[in-house]
Amino acid sequence: MVSLGARAPRFRVKTLNLPEDSNSDSEWYYHFRSDYVWKEMEWVDLVLRQSPDAASLDEVASICRRVGFEIESHHDFVRVVGHYKHGRT
Repeated sequence: MVSLGARAPRFRVKTLNLPEDSNSDSEWYYHFRSDYVWKEMEWVDLVLRQSPDAASLDEVASICRRVGFEIESHHDFVRVVGHYKHGRT
């Protein structure tokens, strides 16, 4: 998503230990580092931007699948609900 720059979707995260989801954010570098505590995430919504040059739903879903995310596509967002490691069945 970082490579999409200003076209990248915003995101909000639901963690297992908090009753509410987070506010929408767009700072990809800090929140999605490899050392992030992924096991506490219930889901992540990738919310499409409302601009003509924003990444499309299909484009965001394709990127998610390519990196191994299990997703649900909705009207204006993609929900990441899991992850699988490439090469495993």
